[in-house]
Amino acid sequence: MGTDLWMFAERLESGRWKAASVDEQGQPIELEATGRNYVLFDLLGGRFAGEYSQGLLIDAARGLPPDVSPAIQREAEPFLRRASSGRSPAMGAPGPFSWLLVSESIEFDWTQTIEVRMEVDPSLATLFRDPSGPRPTWEWPAQASDGVEVGWLEPLSYWTLEPGDWDELRSYGAPSEVRVVFWFS
Repeated sequence: MGTDLWMFAERLESGRWKAASVDEQGQPIELEATGRNYVLFDLLGGRFAGEYSQGLLIDAARGLPPDVSPAIQREAEPFLRRASSGRSPAMGAPGPFSWLLVSESIEFDWTQTIEVRMEVDPSLATLFRDPSGPRPTWEWPAQASDGVEVGWLEPLSYWTLEPGDWDELRSYGAPSEVRVVFWFS
């Protein structure tokens, strides 16, 4: 069991927010976040109280925007009902709910770094002498599972949305007129 991110784009049209992308039935299309990116989740609204982003936030959770589009409000309703059940997010209740203008993300300093730590086989530890050097990938050798703890610095840009997601968001309009509305469950 883990945490998932539900994220939708809205654009400002004639003074009202509307779902930026909808399917044939008019249902909003969810933006695809890459896996369970807990650093990104933390940056977006402190889902894990800064544990993964080492205290860095783009902004604190704001709740759903008061002028959220009706289509995205409908998507959020089941989660809002569960969130009002009195359970904390740590106990499986959805939340926090928030939103972010694309312009705010552009203004955020993605060059800031966090330290990533893991245990590796002792024979691999020397690869990490330079904290700005190589980092493991999903194809990292199977023996890199325990032994010596190593750390390296990662820019926050490594933990953001995929480049195609940003291109999609920019295609919807001016950065100050496009936002993402999101929540965790």
